[in-house]
Parts: sequence; structure tokens; C-alpha cells
Amino acid sequence: MKKILLSLLILCLFPFSALSGQQESTTFLIYMCGTDLEENNSFASLDLQEMLRANLPKNGPVTVLVETGGVKEWHTRAIASGRNQRFQVVGQELVLADDSLGKKNMGRTETLISFLEWGLARAPRGRVILVLWSHGGGPMEGVCPDPLFSDDSLTLLELNRALKTGLKGKKLDAVMMDACLMASSEVAAVLSPYARYMAASQEMMPGIGLPYEQLFTVLLHDPALDTQSFLQLAADALITQAQEQHFSYSTFSIVDLEKAEKITVALNALGEGMTALMEKGESGALKKARAQLTSFGSFDPADQENTDLADIRNLCDALEKLLPDETRALKAAVTESVVYRRSTPDIDVHARGLSVFFPLNTTKEYPDYITQYAHLAGSGAYADFVHAFGAAADEVEEDHAGPGLIDSIASFFSGLFASPAPTQQPREKAYPGLWNDLDQINDVIVDSYPGLWLDLP
Repeated sequence: MKKILLSLLILCLFPFSALSGQQESTTFLIYMCGTDLEENNSFASLDLQEMLRANLPKNGPVTVLVETGGVKEWHTRAIASGRNQRFQVVGQELVLADDSLGKKNMGRTETLISFLEWGLARAPRGRVILVLWSHGGGPMEGVCPDPLFSDDSLTLLELNRALKTGLKGKKLDAVMMDACLMASSEVAAVLSPYARYMAASQEMMPGIGLPYEQLFTVLLHDPALDTQSFLQLAADALITQAQEQHFSYSTFSIVDLEKAEKITVALNALGEGMTALMEKGESGALKKARAQLTSFGSFDPADQENTDLADIRNLCDALEKLLPDETRALKAAVTESVVYRRSTPDIDVHARGLSVFFPLNTTKEYPDYITQYAHLAGSGAYADFVHAFGAAADEVEEDHAGPGLIDSIASFFSGLFASPAPTQQPREKAYPGLWNDLDQINDVIVDSYPGLWLDLP
């Protein structure tokens, strides 16, 4: 049951008299890949019912356009199973707008491009927010795995290509991730050319997702509410909902993507510093610092997904004595970029806004993650560190005389990365950014990563 008290609070904050003031339009483009979230639990249908309860007027200040797909069986009779459809939410009806799509893979770039082009052509002038609704696997797995196509998901490189092509130069006001594990620096870097804000969770999202009725009601009663304030209300409403329904380990971050470039610069500087420490024989100290942190996806004993996504600010705290200047700069960049965050008390100190991939436990189970990250991150110094950290795992064992999880992957990395070590053949210290090579390497990564998706409930 949704939050009646929260709805009343919203009505008090944004009275009907606001409608008589300045009118602005907000369009939500909701890309809803239902997966087993819908088939097993009806979560997508429940969210659609929330949208209908907002009773959005036709040609009103809020327009909601939805593409459905990615599920074997829908629990909403208005939606056909086994094929994609497009709808507009009007009043208390899902109005079918396009039933000509057939069965499309929602983990394919072309499917998202088509939806963006279709939605933007129908969006009134004003604010546009893209919502990606589905499972999320963080930067390594992407988002929207389609079970009708072997759980093929949108990788970050595919997401980059889809936004670049589908938006045709237009910049979204926000991308909201109604999906797990997507509040990472890598995701923010990919989204930054295409949106002003990112709203996402570092940890698992509650299956019921964002409280759409409340969010749409906010904009119905205050259409001119600025985007950052709206997203902050979304974070508050989500965490309130999570606490009321006893969803543990819930968190949500609002990131100003115009400031995210500073994170990339500072992260590369940290990567250079950590690589220099490794060259001095201090790999064991880096491993010890990283081992202090719990990876997202592992907080809830019922989930225990292996992601190796560590909170950046907490990582900086762990590395502060080793690299004081680099960690101070990175911490400041994250603090400036994360303009708002909310968490349930059980995870608040662990989730401070943005995560980053730092390999420690996944490399044995998902060895393709390292090569995948190297392609994803281009020639950045942080990606070089990720490479070197694995390649030097055998040296960590010799220098510190203590077997660990990193030691078990030494042979994999020593064979995979056979190029000379940085001390033998120094690389030029020029790193324009983690993501400068995206256009050149879009075709490197194959689409299908079964890894984490096979373990999702």
C-alpha cells in the first residue's frame, strides 16, 4: 500500500494554487524492461498502476510515455506479452500509441534509439527525463537485461551510443535509474555529455521502485519546480517508502553531471598514485586498504551479488595515509558532484554518493571484467592501475607472504597482460579522461554478459 501520509504532505507543500502560476512541461520517457521483476512479482505493473493513480490530464504539465517489453508475461491486461508496445499515460488509462514494434531486444542500442526518437518527437517543449526501469548490474553489467534475448543488456558503451544517436544533440534534464547498482563514477561519466543530472542507487533498489504517483503529483501541482529539487524529493520519497516497507540497505544519489568531469580527472590522478605505490612494492598496502570496504551488492545477506563496486569517498578514507593529496582531491570532486543523497540508516555511512570498480573479489568468478573495464575506460590512468593491480598479484604474495583472494588470480593476469611493466617501458602521463575513446571502441564489446544476471532473484 502506497504512502497516504506522504501524498498529503506533498499536497500541502505544493497546493493547487500553484497551477495558476507559471506553467512548464515535463516529459518522462520510461524504458520499461520488465524481466522477472514483472513476471514473478508484478513490480512493473504495480508501478504502472501508480502512474495511473496520478490521474495525469491530457495536454497537462506532465507527459508520460512508456515502452514495455523484456518479459514473458505481463500482469497488466492492457499490455501484450511477447512483444514491445508504446503507451501514453492519460488519466487513469494506458493509451496504446504504437503496437507495430514486434518483438524487440531491449538490451540493444537500436531499440533504445528508436524509443528516444519516438518519445522526443511527441514530447512538448520543456523538461525531459529518461527513466531506465529494469535490473541494473552496475558499470560492468549495464542495465535492462532482456530475458527474451538471453538476458542481453545495455552495456555502458551501448548506452553511450544510444544516447548520442537517439538524442541528436539534445541534452536530457535527467536520467533516473530505477535499477540497482547504477550510481557509479563510470555511469556518470558516460551520461555526462547527454544529461544534466543522474539519479541512481549505489546499492540494490527496492523491487517496487520509485514512487511514481507521488513524483508525478509533485509536478502536477508545481510544474515550475526546478529539476534538482524534484530529484531531491524523489530521493526523499524513495527512502521514506523503503523504510515504511522495511526494505533494508536502500540509498539514492543525485549527481550534477556538469561537475562529474572533475571526478574523472581526480580518479586518474589517484590511479597514477596507486600505480606509483605498486612500483615501490606497496601493492599489499593497497590490497589491505581495499579489503576494508564492503562492495555494493553484498550488504544484504539475501542478495550477496559480487560487484567489486566500492564507495569512492570511503575508498579515499582508506587510502588517505598512503595518498593524502590524491584522495583529498577526489573526495572534494565527489562531494561537489553529489548534490544530494539519502539512505536508510543501515547503509548510510557506507553509501556516500558514488561507487567505482576496484577489483578484488570478482576477477576469479568473472575474469572478463578486467578486459571489459580496460575497453570501457580507454587509456585512463585509473584503468591502467586496474590492469597493473591484477598483473602484480603474484608480487603481492611474494612481498607480503600471505595468501589472499588477489593471489588466486595472478596467473590469469600475468598471461592476459604480457606487455612490459610500467617501470620497463614508461607510458606518457597524458590522460584526457576515462571515456575519451568511447566512439572508437563501441564495437569492441560483445552484447551478452551472462555473469551477474544469472544470479539475480
